[in-house]
Amino acid sequence: LRHPLLVFPASPGMGKSRMLDILSAAATQPGRDHKESAVQRFRPNENLGRVDEFRRAVLEAGAASITFNDVSSRHEDEDFLPLATHATSSRLLWSYFCGPSNVTYATFVHRTSRFMQQISISDVVVAILSDLNPSQHLIICVDELLKVGETKDVFKVLSAFGALHDASARLHLVFSSLSDDPFTSLTTASGRPVTRVELSP
Repeated sequence: LRHPLLVFPASPGMGKSRMLDILSAAATQPGRDHKESAVQRFRPNENLGRVDEFRRAVLEAGAASITFNDVSSRHEDEDFLPLATHATSSRLLWSYFCGPSNVTYATFVHRTSRFMQQISISDVVVAILSDLNPSQHLIICVDELLKVGETKDVFKVLSAFGALHDASARLHLVFSSLSDDPFTSLTTASGRPVTRVELSP
């Protein structure tokens, strides 16, 4: 049984972006040392069972988090990386390897756009998985994917992620969206399982 893609659909202001931020921040990210102390503080609770298992799995996983909710960064993509797949690759590479540094996404795009046009989403995800310990899982959080472009662009990005998701049990994908209708229709067309997670008002 394949692990599902998680989708947080909600209207503006419901906290879906914040939820993805919390999830990715709890996991290991390069240049950040909070994860070790978090794991050391973790104590299993027999009464929680699978909740504890989930918490431990998140704490021990690696993470990369990107958003398409920022208008200024989308303008950078339009100017330098017009293809949605290249824009996604660029954001992933920056988020995981440069995010903790002082290199802004705008600076990163200006300096690497010609190079990034040769790099696929698969190339970046494989590089991140190789950077992690062989036993570590990777959580990729994508905020507001539907804003990456037109429906055809979203489909291309989801197809790339979906193929990687199918190929690696270590990869877990979490998305947020204003609406889950177009999102779930695109993902379920491929036969991949999708879990819709409701956010309380």
